[in-house]
Amino acid sequence: MSDNRKMTSIARRMSGAWFRRILWTVIVIDVTVILALLIYRCYLFEKQLGAGFDMQSRRLFFDSTLPFFKRITDFKYIVVLQSGVMKELALHDLIGHIISIGKFILPIEVLMLISAKGYCKRKCRELLAPLETLAADAQRLSNFDDAAFSEEQIKDLQDAISSLNTESSDAYVRTGDTELQGLENAVNSLIQKMRESYNQQARFVSDASHELRTPIAVIQGYANMLDRWGKTDEKVLEEGIAAIKTEADGMKNLVEQLLFLARGDSGRQKFNLTTFSLSELIREIHEEYNMIDSNHEWFLEMSEDDIVISGDESLIKQAVRIITDNAVKYTPQGGSITLRCRLNSIGEPSIQVQDSGIGIDQKDIPRMFDRFFRADPARTRNTGGTGLGLSIAKQIVDKHYGYFEVVSRMGIGTRMTINLPQGIFAQPQDKQG
Repeated sequence: MSDNRKMTSIARRMSGAWFRRILWTVIVIDVTVILALLIYRCYLFEKQLGAGFDMQSRRLFFDSTLPFFKRITDFKYIVVLQSGVMKELALHDLIGHIISIGKFILPIEVLMLISAKGYCKRKCRELLAPLETLAADAQRLSNFDDAAFSEEQIKDLQDAISSLNTESSDAYVRTGDTELQGLENAVNSLIQKMRESYNQQARFVSDASHELRTPIAVIQGYANMLDRWGKTDEKVLEEGIAAIKTEADGMKNLVEQLLFLARGDSGRQKFNLTTFSLSELIREIHEEYNMIDSNHEWFLEMSEDDIVISGDESLIKQAVRIITDNAVKYTPQGGSITLRCRLNSIGEPSIQVQDSGIGIDQKDIPRMFDRFFRADPARTRNTGGTGLGLSIAKQIVDKHYGYFEVVSRMGIGTRMTINLPQGIFAQPQDKQG
């Protein structure tokens, strides 16, 4: 069966299904109206008897003592009251009126059904038109005999791709043929994405190499110093060993962070989904920092309800610790740091870490989650860190389908908010007891 016949068959079946639904609706409405009229006429008849509408009375629509065919032709409504009195209502007149009205309404309904059938056909053709066009285009592109492009055009496109200068940053495929414009745009878009990915990887490798070069140089310098004087000078020996251990720990931390990001990029990061109390997690983090950091004032603001979410508890805790560590690093001694756990304005669980530190320049906020990005390299050297912490935190939050909100003012402080999604990740519960 050809594609056109298949599409016609599909349209016919869809149109038939819609028409049958409309026809059934009309029949149900007609039957409902007729039954309503009959019931209403019988109800008025009983009201006219003076005894009211009694649910205990027996009711029949034919005389059971009559033959079968006589029951049909002598259609009547019979009421047997509790007193034993039987009352009859002939329904011939009402049925006659219904038939008379039906003679007027039936042609109108037939015209409506004919119009509806035509409408269903047109609607099906409109709905299936894009599919027919898509199928025709796909068939034309798949058949070389009926291809949309000639062999010469395809050869020009191949030559343009082959002559592309991969070393140039602005090299794109251009043939000058307007019919090939769509294919050129698709190829150039792919080239641009590959170039951006390559540049990002190259920048990442360069930054990682730079980060590793410094500690390696320090270790090498202290090793040379120990080789020259450390064998006999105990003070130099202790200083060199301590420095080497410090730099080695820094390198270990950097390598672990790089591996964490690499596992996330490749989809191999382990994700242990559990249901846990986000409120209790934030309380634990607040208690930890309040105990180990006496240089800042620590505050905790919690929602009245216990917020329970589903996710990886250890990863969420790691992300909160990362932004809390940043607040500690860039808040002067005596400053305040506040942790909050609540539902935001649209009902999503949110975690806030707000400090009174030095703040972030507005132009640096869009790039603060980039790997190895440093708004102030000198400040980073003084406070430590590799420039990967916020990248890791963002990867964790993205894994939970969440997002960050950052508000910061230079010299005033920074407020970082982690918003987690609703649904299976958010289940607010009332406190017990």
